[in-house]
Amino acid sequence: MTKSWSVENITNQLRACEFAMQDPRMTGYVTWECKKDIFKIKFVLDEILDNSPTYIGEEAWLNEQAKEKTWKIISR
Repeated sequence: MTKSWSVENITNQLRACEFAMQDPRMTGYVTWECKKDIFKIKFVLDEILDNSPTYIGEEAWLNEQAKEKTWKIISR
């Protein structure tokens, strides 16, 4: 399998939606579309992850990600 996507590009596009939703000059009409797109992506990702196998080291990696997320919240 050849990887034909970039996590960085996908993340940048999602952050652009986030930025638009936080922009007080944008209307809810526009930003609601951004949020719906993010929900649609979340639903697809949830389905894919639910149907994916579990890999060696996955639990440890997920625990590390959870710790990093907690640390970011505490650091605010």
